[in-house]
Amino acid sequence: MHASKGLEWPVVVVPGLAFTPQKNGSPAKGSIFPSPPQNATRWTANPRVLPFMLRGDRADLPALTGLEKDDLSAFDQACSERDLREERRLAYVAVTRASSLLITTGYWWGSSGRPLGPSPFLEEVRAVCLAGAGSVAAWADPPEEGAANPLLADPEEAQWPAAPGERGRSDVSARARYEAVVEGPAWSRTRWPGAPATGPGTAACPTPTGDA
Repeated sequence: MHASKGLEWPVVVVPGLAFTPQKNGSPAKGSIFPSPPQNATRWTANPRVLPFMLRGDRADLPALTGLEKDDLSAFDQACSERDLREERRLAYVAVTRASSLLITTGYWWGSSGRPLGPSPFLEEVRAVCLAGAGSVAAWADPPEEGAANPLLADPEEAQWPAAPGERGRSDVSARARYEAVVEGPAWSRTRWPGAPATGPGTAACPTPTGDA
C-alpha cells in the first residue's frame, strides 16, 4: 500500500479489515488491519529507536513528561494512539486508489482460536455505504459464544508431490484463472449496477465471515 501512493486503478479491493482491540483500543496480536507494529515504536521500549526529544519532528511526537508510573503509562497510551493514526493514514491511501469501485472485506476467523472482529475502518466504510455512498453486499453476525474456528477444525490437506496438471499447473486451469481475472471488473459492474462512475468509496462489500 505504501508503494501505491499517487497511483489509481478503476477497481480496488481492500481485504483483511479485521482486528481484535486491546483494552486501550489499539489492535491486539493477530489483528490484520489495523495491526500492531512488528517492533515497539516507543524509544522507552526499543533501544534502536532514537529518543523523541532528539528528533527533528519531536513537536509531533508524544512527550515523556516524567518517570513515574502514571507518566510512563500516559506516554505508552499516546504512542499507541499515534501508531493507530499511522494505520489510519495507510488505510486512507488504500481506499483512495479507486477511481470507480472500492470493495472492502473482513472476516471473523483467522489463524487463532478466538474470532476477530470488524476493523474500525470497515465499520466506517459500512456506515458510509448505508448512508448512500455504496452498498453492503453482506455483513455476517458474530460467532456464537464458545464457537470453534472452522478453519482449524478441518485443516487443509494436499498430496505431495502433486500429479502433473494438478493444483493450477495445467494450461486449462491457467486459462480459467486468467478469464476469472479479466471478467472480475465486468462482474462487479453487474453486481453493483448503481455504483457511481467516479470517486473512491463508491461501493463496498463488507463480508466479515468465516465461511468464505
